[in-house]
Amino acid sequence: MPLPEPQLGLVVHYGFVWAGGGRRPPPDAGKSRPCLIVDVERGEEPAAGGRLVTRVTYLPISHVAPRAGEQAIPIPPRVARHLRLTHQASYL
Repeated sequence: MPLPEPQLGLVVHYGFVWAGGGRRPPPDAGKSRPCLIVDVERGEEPAAGGRLVTRVTYLPISHVAPRAGEQAIPIPPRVARHLRLTHQASYL
């Protein structure tokens, strides 16, 4: 199945590679996490000979509440259900 074209608001799964001693080598990326695409930029990449590239910025979705000093946006339960996230509270 082909990958969808990246677009704002699309929720995708991204395999995060964690830093540290327990890090596994690719292709095992570690934990797959849902992420919300918040920016899509298309343009020429000078370092790639002027080839057209797409840069995607995303925010990970987590069920872990923000710690003191951290900021997060809570995802309303109705939206979380629509996205088929876990029953736990979710945050961007």
